[in-house]
Amino acid sequence: MKRASLVIAVLMTALGILFPGCAHVPPEVRYESDALRSNNSVQKAYAASRLAKSPDRAELVIPDLIDVMADETSLDWYRGRLFPAEDPIGPPMRSGAVRTTPAREASRTLAAIGGPAIDPLIGAFGDSSPTVRKWAAVTLGDIRDRRAAGPLEKLLSDGDTEVRIAAANALAALDRDRGTDALIQALSDEDPAVRKNAARILGKLQAWEALEALIITLEDEDYSVALEAITALLNSSDFRAYGAFAEMMEHPDPLIRREAVKGLFYNPNMAEADLLIDALSDEDSVVREYAARTLSLLSDPSLVEPLIIKLADRNYSVQYWAAEALGKIGDRRAIEPLIDKLGSDVPYIWEMARQSLKRITGQDFGLRQSKWRKWLEENQ
Repeated sequence: MKRASLVIAVLMTALGILFPGCAHVPPEVRYESDALRSNNSVQKAYAASRLAKSPDRAELVIPDLIDVMADETSLDWYRGRLFPAEDPIGPPMRSGAVRTTPAREASRTLAAIGGPAIDPLIGAFGDSSPTVRKWAAVTLGDIRDRRAAGPLEKLLSDGDTEVRIAAANALAALDRDRGTDALIQALSDEDPAVRKNAARILGKLQAWEALEALIITLEDEDYSVALEAITALLNSSDFRAYGAFAEMMEHPDPLIRREAVKGLFYNPNMAEADLLIDALSDEDSVVREYAARTLSLLSDPSLVEPLIIKLADRNYSVQYWAAEALGKIGDRRAIEPLIDKLGSDVPYIWEMARQSLKRITGQDFGLRQSKWRKWLEENQ
């Protein structure tokens, strides 16, 4: 009996030497560890997902989980099962499927582990795989422990674009002030993808201490970056932002002009009527539409004539908003042009014309143009 026990002890010792940590890992976790180390992406994702439900057990295989973060093979969760993605680039093709990767599943499990995973994740910043470094940053952003702030700041100078983006986002998530400073610096990054992400996150944070930097970014040579910057400024009520919107109304890219006029729409108290009147003649229909919508919020009688002209705009949405604006202003000069719009072939336009006529006159003759004209003749 003693001899048998001795043999078992020797075997366990040998296993511990050949497979470090093996003797201390429960069998069910050893099975998951083997799955995490396999070459099968589906098996790795399954194992990481199962371990997320037991963070204490998952803590025993943190190094394996970190290694899995190198695998970004596209998979689909569908009815509780994992399948290789039918279209790795686009959205899931199976109705109701959820796109994932082994890296994402490992990241979620490491985030569930929390504190014990922080130091190993920071150590992963030195991994040779940029994918591992990226997901390590993402995971630390999800854990939100400020101990990771300093290492994340150093990661902002990583040579990989996606790693720098992940580091900035994670830093903003766990320390707003340091994250904002990092994102402002990122607005000057050599890679437009990094600059674009920085503008987007600053807008999401409503970090108005970055206002000046965002306004400067409006002149970025990459239009997609400038577009993200102006979108970030939409929620700002600072008059400096209005000045930026006004300047961008002359930008050659219609997408930039659209966002600029939306900025005026969301801040009508800062909008100048002359600027909006000019926008009514913009070659882009969306710009004209938002100009009309913004003018409807100003209720300025001097706007009546330009709005009447827009009742004949080639874009139906512009006609609609011009009709609504005229109703809100309530000037009688708009009555006859609005009566003419009752004959429109587009239901929502003649309905808005009717509502605006009712608002201006206090009468309601439906769509009967003859009744409206008779009333107008009798009440000149």
